[in-house]
Amino acid sequence: RAEAPSRRLTKRGKSKFQLCRTDGFTCETESQHVEGDTYVRFDGPSTQNHMLVWKTCPKTVLVLKKPGTNLLPHLREVSKYLWHELGMQVVVEPAVDVEVGTYFSKDLDFVKTFDAKKDAKKLHEFVDFIVCLGGDGVVLHASNMFPKAMPPLISFNLGSLGFLTNHRHEDHKMDLQNMCNSCYPTPLSGVFVTLRMRLEVQMFRQGVAVPGKTVQVLNEVCLDRGSNSHLCMIECYERNRLIT
Repeated sequence: RAEAPSRRLTKRGKSKFQLCRTDGFTCETESQHVEGDTYVRFDGPSTQNHMLVWKTCPKTVLVLKKPGTNLLPHLREVSKYLWHELGMQVVVEPAVDVEVGTYFSKDLDFVKTFDAKKDAKKLHEFVDFIVCLGGDGVVLHASNMFPKAMPPLISFNLGSLGFLTNHRHEDHKMDLQNMCNSCYPTPLSGVFVTLRMRLEVQMFRQGVAVPGKTVQVLNEVCLDRGSNSHLCMIECYERNRLIT
């Protein structure tokens, strides 16, 4: 059991949703499905109010937690509610699946995992939304797991920082129920969401792109010259426009 997770997930297909611009009374759909309906594109300012409405109810949720075993009881509580009360397929990372098998093998026998090599780049094709348990680091980790299409994310503050985790764990049942129940045919039963912009950062050396040095950035990017003690000349461009 500890050597390799055995409970592989069942890929149920992606649930469809819409992003709507709303004033609290009416909403106007302004998102469109692309690439086989696996994600949506939304054109418009991210500073306005937006609502997420599921066109088909979500089926699969990825639960992420802070490293270590301290939050395993919280993961157990959230996972059981998602599975027993909301009928969701619960997926965790392979390393967390090993922890679940060690501490809650019978209690959480419904929890699934994925192949880190085969499925890691395809998670956006079947994960409907993400639940984060921890601090801002878990949210940043989720962003790194989905370098292109990012599923909706709801985060519960169980860490040291909470700038990106604005939901209380004590309210997880109500918040998760609202998240899953925002389905048609009642469009105004959706949930309000915050759209966060990510930047794609690519490194060039002497005008040539460095292989493997393209990342999606949510908060910031740090450049470290490592053991090189010589003065470095760094130029920063935004769409070929020199910034500094």
